[in-house]
Amino acid sequence: MSTGLFIVYGLVDPRDGQLRYVGKSCSGKRRARQHANPTRVIKDFTHKGNWVKGLVAVGLRPEIEVLESVVDSQELDEAERFWIAYYRALGCRLTNLTDGGDGTPGHKKTVETVGRMRASAYQRWGREERLDDTQVIARYQTGATLRAVAAEFDTSSSHVFGILKRHGVQVRPKKSASESFVFVPGRGMVAK
Repeated sequence: MSTGLFIVYGLVDPRDGQLRYVGKSCSGKRRARQHANPTRVIKDFTHKGNWVKGLVAVGLRPEIEVLESVVDSQELDEAERFWIAYYRALGCRLTNLTDGGDGTPGHKKTVETVGRMRASAYQRWGREERLDDTQVIARYQTGATLRAVAAEFDTSSSHVFGILKRHGVQVRPKKSASESFVFVPGRGMVAK
C-alpha cells in the first residue's frame, strides 16, 4: 500500500501478531515510530505505554501496519474511529483508551497557549506561580551555576537550561574538577 502523510496505523505485537493499538498520523509513519522511542516510552504510563515498555524490555518493538491512507487530516478522525471499532468488534485486545478521533492533528499551539498550559501545569504540580524567566536569567548572569539557580527557584537544572535556551542566553560549560580547585603547597588541592 502506498502511504501518504495522513495515515491510520496499527501497532502489532511481534510475539503473537496481534494488533494492539490503532493510531493516526499527519506525518506518515514517523508518529507510529515514536511509540517505541525509549525516551518517550518511559514517560507513558497508559495501557499502551506499559505494553510497549514490555516489548522494549525484551528487545522488541511493535510492528507498524498502515491500515488506511487518507487524503487530508479532516478524514483522519473518522477513519481512526472506524478502525478502532472494527478491531474491537473482531475481539482484538486494543490498548486504546478511547474510541478514537481525539485531538487536533497538525495543530500548532500559539506561544500564549503554551504559556497558559505551562502555568496550569505548575499549578497542578503545587507551584504557586510560574517562574519569572527574567529573574532566572538575571540570577544566572550573575555567575551562579545552573544547579545553584535551580535550587534557588525550587526547580530542576534542566528547567533552568530550557529557560536560558528559549531566551537565547549562552550557557556556560560546566567547570571541570581541575578548574574548580587549585594546588596549595602544604595543603594540597583546595577549592577556589
